[in-house]
Parts: sequence; structure tokens; C-alpha cells
Amino acid sequence: MSKKEIERRRKIGRANKGKVPWNKGRKHSEETRERIKRRTREALSNPKIRKKMFGSPRSHSDESKAKISSALRSIWEERLKHRRLQETCYLMWQRSIAEAAKEGGHGQQQLDWDSFHKIKAGSVSQQLQWKADKGSAKQIAKLRAEIVARVRAEKAARLADQMDDKEDNTNAKVVEALPQKKSEGERKNVALRKILKLKERLSKFHHRKKQLEKLISSKKKMAISPKRVIEERDVEIIKSEKPQARVSLADQIQAAKIVKAKLASVSIPALASSNIPLEENSSGF
Repeated sequence: MSKKEIERRRKIGRANKGKVPWNKGRKHSEETRERIKRRTREALSNPKIRKKMFGSPRSHSDESKAKISSALRSIWEERLKHRRLQETCYLMWQRSIAEAAKEGGHGQQQLDWDSFHKIKAGSVSQQLQWKADKGSAKQIAKLRAEIVARVRAEKAARLADQMDDKEDNTNAKVVEALPQKKSEGERKNVALRKILKLKERLSKFHHRKKQLEKLISSKKKMAISPKRVIEERDVEIIKSEKPQARVSLADQIQAAKIVKAKLASVSIPALASSNIPLEENSSGF
């Protein structure tokens, strides 16, 4: 086996371990690519080779898979570490250049590149100060409210004590002003006096009631129509007179007219005194 073949196989073994491809940095010529395509077509056209490739494929064992994955993991960790170091170095270099540009050289004017950050920091500090002042104002208001509530409670308690003292004084005065208990004899005398006074009032009331009834009855009698009075008088005359002989009808009518005329002359002034209109009285005749 030649040295060239040994080197080729070594590179292929390293590539299989996941380190670097065996042909890294090399490109096939046009003739080589054409030859590879032709040989691949010829090999795939052979049924034995196709059966060998598709019928019984060989896969890696679990041990070889674990080795390959660990090797790849370690390689990529180193690559990422190197890349991060490059990024940090680039950022440090960029920041150093920015700081130098902000400060400027000797005799140059310093520029306010971080004015936005300064304004933001100032606004944040003002907001924090405002919050602190607001919290202190709330605490002061709370303390004031507690003091006012305490003063009001003390005042209410003082007023309640004063009211209790006033009530005690008034109760004592009422107790002093109450009369002492009377004896049984005095109680009976007081009851008798009340009964006598009540009887006197009732008697006066009944007397006045009787007088009013008499007055009302007299007025009613005076207000009776003359026709009714005449009829009553006729009945009385007929009852009082007991004629022995039979009187004619014409004589009775003549006697009734005479009595009617007499009663009419007597009843007219009575009706005038009782405030009854003459027209209503004359309607009864």
C-alpha cells in the first residue's frame, strides 16, 4: 500500500470521526467529477451492488454513535467559545474607541454623546423623589387624621361626661321636688273632694240641659202651623162641650169659622216673634 493511499484513508477516518472532511480545501477537476458520475451510474446499474446497498445497509453501533456525538459536541463547544471571545474582544475594542471619541483628544472639546442617558437618569431620579415626597405627604396626612380623630373622641367623651352630670343633677332635683307619701285618710279626703266636684259639674250640666230642652220645646210649639193648632183646639172644644141636642152641620161650620178667625188674630204676632215668614204661615190656611 502506497503512502498516498495511507494518507487518504487516514483523512477519511478523521472525517468519519467528525473532525474535518478528508478533502477539505480541495476541489475536483472537471474530469474527476465526470469520472465519479460515470462510475456511480455504472455501479448503480449493477443489480448486485443495488441489492447490497439497499438490502443490507450497515449502520453505526451505539458505541460509535456516542463517540461521534461527543466528538462533535466538543468541537462545536470550542468553536462557540472562540467565536464568543472574538465578539467580546470586538465589543471591548468598539467601546474603547467610543470612549476615546467622547472624551476627545488633547485640546479638543468633549462631546455629550450620552446626553440621552443623562436625561433619562435625571427623569428617573425626579420620579423617585416625587414618589418619596408623595409617600411622606400621605404619612403626614395620616398622622394628622389620627390626631384629629383623637381630639374629637376626647371632646365627645368630655361632652358625654357633662351630659351625665347634668342628668344626675336633674334627677336629684326631681327627687327633691317630689311630694312625700300621703296617709290613707288624706287619700280618702282627696278622692271624696274629686267625687263631689264631679257631681257638682254633672248637676250643672243636667240643669243646663233641661233649660235648653225647655227652650227648644217652646220654640217648636211656637213654630207649629196654625192649622194644626186649630185642629187641636177643635178637638178640645168638641171634647169639652157635651151638647145635649144634635147640632146642625151649618151651625158647626159657622162656629168653626168664628174660632178660626179668633185664633188667626192671636197666632199672627206669635209667628212674627219666632222669625217665621208670613207667606209660609198663610200657606197652611
